[in-house]
Amino acid sequence: MPNFYIDDDNFKSLIGDGYWSIQDLPNDRAEQVRPFLASDDTIGVFASGCPPTSSPHASNVIGGIDWVRLESNLKPGEPPLNVYHFVIKQPDEHGYPVYACRNGNSIAPHWSKWKNIDVYLKKDDDPPNGG
Repeated sequence: MPNFYIDDDNFKSLIGDGYWSIQDLPNDRAEQVRPFLASDDTIGVFASGCPPTSSPHASNVIGGIDWVRLESNLKPGEPPLNVYHFVIKQPDEHGYPVYACRNGNSIAPHWSKWKNIDVYLKKDDDPPNGG
């Protein structure tokens, strides 16, 4: 069972150019999933048209969303961030089903430090290793 559905307009807006080039969602685009990922501790929402195929929900996957948030119940020695990955599948009669991937598959590790989220900020035309 999906965690939530998005409609056609939201899907088209979320996936951008449709390639695996993860994009930071501006507020107006992130608003489309905010009811499902609402949290005062959200750092960023990132989306793409084609997520990694290692997802446990890989069949019929056409998009992906990574949600980065502050860990609200930080334990000693635990990194400050959590990253959650969602996949978007082909639409059915209810819309585009979105599933949480409980075993990770996000670009950054689930338990992340601030430096780990640099992968979301790197642009395709950036030189390797920053220079």
